[in-house]
Amino acid sequence: MKDVTGKVLEVGDKIVLIPQDGYTSALSMGVVIGFTPKKVKIQLTNKAWAYSAAECLKFPEQVAKV
Repeated sequence: MKDVTGKVLEVGDKIVLIPQDGYTSALSMGVVIGFTPKKVKIQLTNKAWAYSAAECLKFPEQVAKV
C-alpha cells in the first residue's frame, strides 16, 4: 500500500494522521502495525486528545509516512 505521497507503507513505519474521532483537525503520530485488504492498522503514539482510541484503521491515502 502507498500513503498520500506515494511512499510504500510497511509494518513499523512512522506516520502522521488526523484521528478518526472526527472532532479535531490536530495531527497525531502513529506506527503501522498491520494491514487489512483496504486499510492500514495504526497504533497511535502521540494522540491529539487523551480520549482518542489507542488503535485505528485508515485508508492509505489518509496517512503520510514520516
